[in-house]
Amino acid sequence: QCQNVDVVGSSMSILGTSSIVVSGFRTAPGTPSINIEKYCNALSVGWVPSSIGDPAISFDVHIQGHGTDQVVTVDEGTSYDLYFSGLESNTLYSITVTAINCAGSNKVNTTVYTLPIPPNNLHAVHVGIGTNSARLVMIWTQMGAPSNQWYNLRASDNSGSPFVNINSSCTGSTCYYIIDMTTISIPPPYTVEVATISNGQMSPYSQPLKSAASSSSFLYASSAALYNTAKITCIFLD
Repeated sequence: QCQNVDVVGSSMSILGTSSIVVSGFRTAPGTPSINIEKYCNALSVGWVPSSIGDPAISFDVHIQGHGTDQVVTVDEGTSYDLYFSGLESNTLYSITVTAINCAGSNKVNTTVYTLPIPPNNLHAVHVGIGTNSARLVMIWTQMGAPSNQWYNLRASDNSGSPFVNINSSCTGSTCYYIIDMTTISIPPPYTVEVATISNGQMSPYSQPLKSAASSSSFLYASSAALYNTAKITCIFLD
Protein backbone atom coordinates (compact mmCIF):
# COMPACT_ATOMS: atom_id res chain seq x y z
CA GLN A 1 0.00 0.00 0.00
CA CYS A 2 3.01 2.28 0.19
CA GLN A 3 3.25 4.54 -2.86
CA ASN A 4 5.27 7.67 -3.41
CA VAL A 5 3.45 10.95 -2.91
CA ASP A 6 4.97 13.73 -5.00
CA VAL A 7 5.10 17.18 -3.45
CA VAL A 8 5.99 19.77 -6.11
CA GLY A 9 7.39 23.19 -5.25
CA SER A 10 9.64 25.78 -6.87
CA SER A 11 12.66 27.92 -6.06
CA MET A 12 14.02 31.05 -7.65
CA SER A 13 17.61 32.13 -8.28
CA ILE A 14 19.46 34.48 -10.57
CA LEU A 15 19.50 31.67 -13.11
CA GLY A 16 15.71 31.38 -13.14
CA THR A 17 13.02 29.19 -11.60
CA SER A 18 13.49 25.46 -10.96
CA SER A 19 11.11 22.76 -9.70
CA ILE A 20 11.67 20.72 -6.52
CA VAL A 21 10.04 17.29 -6.16
CA VAL A 22 9.95 15.49 -2.80
CA SER A 23 8.64 11.92 -2.96
CA GLY A 24 7.15 9.67 -0.31
CA PHE A 25 5.38 9.99 3.07
CA ARG A 26 6.90 12.86 4.98
CA THR A 27 6.10 11.83 8.58
CA ALA A 28 4.93 8.81 10.53
CA PRO A 29 1.37 8.91 11.90
CA GLY A 30 0.87 10.31 15.37
CA THR A 31 0.15 8.14 18.41
CA PRO A 32 -3.49 7.02 18.56
CA SER A 33 -5.58 7.37 21.71
CA ILE A 34 -7.02 4.18 23.18
CA ASN A 35 -10.13 3.20 25.12
CA ILE A 36 -10.74 -0.18 26.81
CA GLU A 37 -14.09 -1.59 27.95
CA LYS A 38 -13.62 -4.41 30.46
CA TYR A 39 -15.71 -7.54 30.94
CA CYS A 40 -15.18 -10.72 32.97
CA ASN A 41 -14.12 -12.81 30.00
CA ALA A 42 -13.48 -10.20 27.29
CA LEU A 43 -11.98 -6.82 26.41
CA SER A 44 -13.30 -4.31 23.87
CA VAL A 45 -10.46 -2.22 22.41
CA GLY A 46 -11.27 1.05 20.67
CA TRP A 47 -8.93 3.75 19.40
CA VAL A 48 -8.94 7.14 17.67
CA PRO A 49 -6.33 8.02 15.02
CA SER A 50 -4.12 11.02 15.74
CA SER A 51 -4.42 14.24 13.76
CA ILE A 52 -0.64 14.70 14.05
CA GLY A 53 1.63 13.55 11.21
CA ASP A 54 0.59 11.89 7.98
CA PRO A 55 -2.41 9.53 8.08
CA ALA A 56 -2.01 5.89 9.02
CA ILE A 57 -2.73 3.28 6.36
CA SER A 58 -3.27 0.50 8.94
CA PHE A 59 -3.30 -0.29 12.65
CA ASP A 60 -1.87 -3.33 14.45
CA VAL A 61 -3.69 -4.29 17.66
CA HIS A 62 -1.71 -6.64 19.90
CA ILE A 63 -3.17 -8.37 22.97
CA GLN A 64 -0.91 -10.41 25.22
CA GLY A 65 -1.31 -12.21 28.55
CA HIS A 66 -2.10 -15.57 30.20
CA GLY A 67 -1.46 -17.68 27.09
CA THR A 68 -2.99 -15.15 24.70
CA ASP A 69 -0.68 -13.54 22.10
CA GLN A 70 -2.63 -12.19 19.13
CA VAL A 71 -2.09 -9.41 16.58
CA VAL A 72 -4.96 -8.12 14.42
CA THR A 73 -4.33 -5.71 11.52
CA VAL A 74 -7.07 -3.20 10.73
CA ASP A 75 -7.00 -1.06 7.57
CA GLU A 76 -7.45 2.69 7.80
CA GLY A 77 -11.01 3.85 7.28
CA THR A 78 -12.69 0.78 8.80
CA SER A 79 -14.18 0.38 12.28
CA TYR A 80 -11.68 1.28 15.00
CA ASP A 81 -12.99 -1.23 17.52
CA LEU A 82 -12.10 -4.87 18.25
CA TYR A 83 -13.63 -7.34 20.70
CA PHE A 84 -11.41 -10.04 22.23
CA SER A 85 -13.42 -12.83 23.89
CA GLY A 86 -12.50 -16.10 25.56
CA LEU A 87 -10.14 -14.39 28.03
CA GLU A 88 -9.51 -15.31 31.67
CA SER A 89 -11.37 -13.35 34.32
CA ASN A 90 -9.47 -11.19 36.82
CA THR A 91 -6.32 -11.41 34.67
CA LEU A 92 -3.80 -8.78 33.53
CA TYR A 93 -3.50 -8.20 29.75
CA SER A 94 -1.24 -5.91 27.72
CA ILE A 95 -2.84 -4.00 24.82
CA THR A 96 -0.79 -2.20 22.15
CA VAL A 97 -2.23 -0.23 19.21
CA THR A 98 0.29 0.77 16.52
CA ALA A 99 -0.48 3.31 13.77
CA ILE A 100 1.51 2.58 10.59
CA ASN A 101 2.31 4.28 7.29
CA CYS A 102 5.24 4.11 4.86
CA ALA A 103 7.24 6.71 6.79
CA GLY A 104 7.09 4.83 10.10
CA SER A 105 4.84 4.06 13.05
CA ASN A 106 3.84 5.16 16.53
CA LYS A 107 2.17 3.08 19.23
CA VAL A 108 0.31 3.33 22.51
CA ASN A 109 0.37 0.61 25.18
CA THR A 110 -1.70 -0.03 28.29
CA THR A 111 -2.26 -2.89 30.73
CA VAL A 112 -5.70 -3.76 32.12
CA TYR A 113 -7.33 -6.45 34.24
CA THR A 114 -10.43 -8.24 33.06
CA LEU A 115 -13.22 -8.05 35.64
CA PRO A 116 -13.57 -10.68 38.36
CA ILE A 117 -16.50 -13.09 38.21
CA PRO A 118 -19.53 -12.20 40.38
CA PRO A 119 -20.26 -14.44 43.37
CA ASN A 120 -22.29 -17.55 42.74
CA ASN A 121 -25.35 -19.06 44.40
CA LEU A 122 -26.43 -16.01 46.42
CA HIS A 123 -29.05 -16.71 49.10
CA ALA A 124 -30.57 -14.46 51.74
CA VAL A 125 -32.49 -15.34 54.90
CA HIS A 126 -34.39 -12.91 57.12
CA VAL A 127 -34.50 -14.29 60.67
CA GLY A 128 -36.12 -13.01 63.85
CA ILE A 129 -38.69 -10.93 62.00
CA GLY A 130 -40.45 -8.46 64.28
CA THR A 131 -38.14 -9.11 67.23
CA ASN A 132 -35.27 -7.24 68.82
CA SER A 133 -32.83 -9.73 67.25
CA ALA A 134 -33.90 -9.39 63.59
CA ARG A 135 -31.09 -10.19 61.17
CA LEU A 136 -30.70 -10.38 57.41
CA VAL A 137 -28.16 -13.06 56.47
CA MET A 138 -26.54 -13.05 53.02
CA ILE A 139 -24.77 -16.26 51.89
CA TRP A 140 -22.83 -16.82 48.66
CA THR A 141 -20.08 -18.94 47.06
CA GLN A 142 -16.66 -17.47 46.28
CA MET A 143 -15.31 -17.49 42.73
CA GLY A 144 -11.50 -17.30 42.73
CA ALA A 145 -8.69 -16.93 45.24
CA PRO A 146 -9.97 -15.84 48.71
CA SER A 147 -6.75 -14.01 49.62
CA ASN A 148 -7.11 -11.63 46.68
CA GLN A 149 -10.80 -10.75 46.87
CA TRP A 150 -13.26 -8.58 48.73
CA TYR A 151 -17.00 -8.28 48.26
CA ASN A 152 -19.37 -5.35 48.00
CA LEU A 153 -22.72 -6.12 49.60
CA ARG A 154 -25.76 -4.02 48.84
CA ALA A 155 -29.25 -4.17 50.34
CA SER A 156 -31.89 -1.81 48.94
CA ASP A 157 -35.42 -0.78 49.80
CA ASN A 158 -38.42 -1.06 47.49
CA SER A 159 -37.45 2.14 45.63
CA GLY A 160 -33.97 0.78 44.87
CA SER A 161 -32.20 3.06 47.35
CA PRO A 162 -29.43 1.17 49.23
CA PHE A 163 -29.62 1.16 53.03
CA VAL A 164 -26.56 -1.10 53.30
CA ASN A 165 -23.53 -0.71 51.01
CA ILE A 166 -20.41 -2.20 52.56
CA ASN A 167 -17.24 -4.11 51.64
CA SER A 168 -16.46 -7.39 53.38
CA SER A 169 -13.73 -10.03 53.16
CA CYS A 170 -14.14 -13.80 53.19
CA THR A 171 -11.63 -16.58 53.89
CA GLY A 172 -13.64 -19.70 53.02
CA SER A 173 -15.33 -21.03 49.90
CA THR A 174 -18.77 -20.19 51.36
CA CYS A 175 -19.18 -16.62 52.60
CA TYR A 176 -21.81 -14.88 54.68
CA TYR A 177 -22.59 -11.45 56.05
CA ILE A 178 -25.12 -10.57 58.77
CA ILE A 179 -27.02 -7.27 58.64
CA ASP A 180 -28.47 -6.06 61.93
CA MET A 181 -32.05 -5.06 61.06
CA THR A 182 -32.95 -3.82 64.56
CA THR A 183 -31.56 -0.37 63.77
CA ILE A 184 -33.12 -0.17 60.28
CA SER A 185 -36.68 1.14 60.17
CA ILE A 186 -37.30 0.41 56.50
CA PRO A 187 -40.32 -1.70 55.50
CA PRO A 188 -39.96 -4.66 53.13
CA PRO A 189 -39.59 -5.76 50.42
CA TYR A 190 -35.79 -5.74 50.28
CA THR A 191 -33.39 -6.47 47.40
CA VAL A 192 -29.90 -7.88 48.07
CA GLU A 193 -26.95 -8.38 45.72
CA VAL A 194 -23.19 -8.84 45.96
CA ALA A 195 -20.19 -8.11 43.70
CA THR A 196 -16.57 -9.29 43.71
CA ILE A 197 -13.71 -6.79 44.17
CA SER A 198 -10.18 -7.76 43.11
CA ASN A 199 -7.12 -5.95 41.68
CA GLY A 200 -8.95 -2.64 41.92
CA GLN A 201 -11.82 -3.91 39.74
CA MET A 202 -15.41 -4.68 40.68
CA SER A 203 -17.48 -7.33 38.92
CA PRO A 204 -21.10 -6.85 37.87
CA TYR A 205 -23.48 -7.47 40.76
CA SER A 206 -24.92 -10.93 41.19
CA GLN A 207 -28.46 -11.50 40.05
CA PRO A 208 -30.52 -9.58 42.66
CA LEU A 209 -32.74 -11.36 45.19
CA LYS A 210 -35.98 -9.66 46.22
CA SER A 211 -37.92 -10.55 49.33
CA ALA A 212 -41.65 -11.00 49.58
CA ALA A 213 -43.67 -8.08 50.91
CA SER A 214 -43.68 -9.68 54.37
CA SER A 215 -39.88 -10.16 54.14
CA SER A 216 -40.35 -13.74 55.34
CA SER A 217 -38.79 -15.24 52.22
CA PHE A 218 -36.60 -14.33 49.25
CA LEU A 219 -36.97 -15.26 45.61
CA TYR A 220 -33.81 -17.22 44.86
CA ALA A 221 -31.84 -16.76 41.67
CA SER A 222 -30.67 -19.67 39.56
CA SER A 223 -27.22 -20.92 40.57
CA ALA A 224 -26.23 -21.01 36.89
CA ALA A 225 -27.16 -17.68 35.32
CA LEU A 226 -25.89 -16.00 32.17
CA TYR A 227 -25.14 -12.27 32.43
CA ASN A 228 -25.85 -10.38 29.22
CA THR A 229 -25.42 -6.70 28.37
CA ALA A 230 -24.59 -5.59 24.83
CA LYS A 231 -21.95 -8.31 25.03
CA ILE A 232 -21.53 -11.30 27.35
CA THR A 233 -19.88 -10.12 30.56
CA CYS A 234 -19.83 -13.11 32.89
CA ILE A 235 -20.98 -16.68 33.19
CA PHE A 236 -21.77 -18.09 36.61
CA LEU A 237 -20.24 -21.54 36.99
CA ASP A 238 -21.74 -24.38 39.01
